[in-house]
Amino acid sequence: MNSQVNGPAMMKAFRKILDTGRTYDDIRAMIAQFNKDIQAKPLTDGIPAWKAFIGRLDTLANKVGRFETEYDYDGDPKIDPRLMRDDNG
Repeated sequence: MNSQVNGPAMMKAFRKILDTGRTYDDIRAMIAQFNKDIQAKPLTDGIPAWKAFIGRLDTLANKVGRFETEYDYDGDPKIDPRLMRDDNG
């Protein structure tokens, strides 16, 4: 990966990533994932790494997707007291 990089194009790509709500850590994870991907399947000759990275932004974002836990299932479950009431008398 010793090719020249188009700095303005990369800066625009990073801005696009940040504008979607992702963080700098997400960008680092995407770069690391890109590196893993091209080690497993090298780039086609003649395609600079920076162009391939920009072309895979959506795929990389999905691979390093953030999964936020909406519910915590560890510990004691919290049951709404209204659900425990017996309305049958």
